[in-house]
Amino acid sequence: MPGERVTVAVAESAVQAEIWMDALRRAGIQAMSFERGPGAAMGGAATVVSAFPVLVGAAELGAARSVIADIEGARVLAPFEDTVEPPAWLRYALLVAALGVAVLVLLAAGTRFAGG
Repeated sequence: MPGERVTVAVAESAVQAEIWMDALRRAGIQAMSFERGPGAAMGGAATVVSAFPVLVGAAELGAARSVIADIEGARVLAPFEDTVEPPAWLRYALLVAALGVAVLVLLAAGTRFAGG
């Protein structure tokens, strides 16, 4: 599985994770899983609070989400945030910060030349 791995969904059991990974492999998508929770720290003794994230390559995330949603529905899909395009609020915040710095520089320069 070359490249960045992302969580496509989180299974409640190892069996559920295996079913999803099998479906993903049949669709040509490489997938892997691991146990997350206190059970993992105890040598794999699964507990009721364990979770089993299913990971796929970032480039295959869309297709993998479709495969798992067809099996279980969208409720099990991991939240997805596009990391390529920054959110609009962040772009505006950076613009406002840059304009603020520019105004401060101009004010400082004007004060220096007026007083000198």
